[in-house]
Amino acid sequence: MTTQKHQRNESMQLSSLVRNLKSVRVLLIQPRDEESENLYRHLTRIGCRVQTSWPPPEINDADFDVVCVALRPIMEREASLVWDSSKPPAALVAVIDYENPVIVQAAVELNAHAVIGLPLRNFGTLANLFIALKNFRNDKDQRDQIEKLKRRLSGMRAVSNAKEILMKNKGVSESKAYSMIRDQAMNKRMSVQDVALAIINANEIFQ
Repeated sequence: MTTQKHQRNESMQLSSLVRNLKSVRVLLIQPRDEESENLYRHLTRIGCRVQTSWPPPEINDADFDVVCVALRPIMEREASLVWDSSKPPAALVAVIDYENPVIVQAAVELNAHAVIGLPLRNFGTLANLFIALKNFRNDKDQRDQIEKLKRRLSGMRAVSNAKEILMKNKGVSESKAYSMIRDQAMNKRMSVQDVALAIINANEIFQ
């Protein structure tokens, strides 16, 4: 009974994944050959919306959810791929037809979120797509969190510098300096950070 229940749960989870695939936009960057046709048909069969392109096009944010790119022709300089691995516009799946240290290193340097091996096997492609999407979203969440922390730290530094300027120029205490910044922010309907930056900029002009 427990086994049957487990199988039903797995079936329901798989059905949910397949339904979600209908909204996944995939760009397949690979020369037109038998393997690329097989991959295109398989991705289409499992429900993805697939576009193909060769040579690699310029890829903008929000154009695609997953980009599958054949690494060997890129490594052999048949075409060039412009890809910002530090801030990728989509999940990247490296498509490789053989393994060697150079190919593996290229996948690592591109920060590939998953790998599909050729010749294509039906098993594993679906899993790799979802692993790539999950890894991409995790990476993006981490980058967003880091940027948020950087902005917060920058704002704290700006407020600290602005307080020092007011304390020096107005002869007030630190708490009074912060109250002045906060009051101006409320009166001008600005953020405390923006008022602090305005104070710093004004001070630099009159130096």
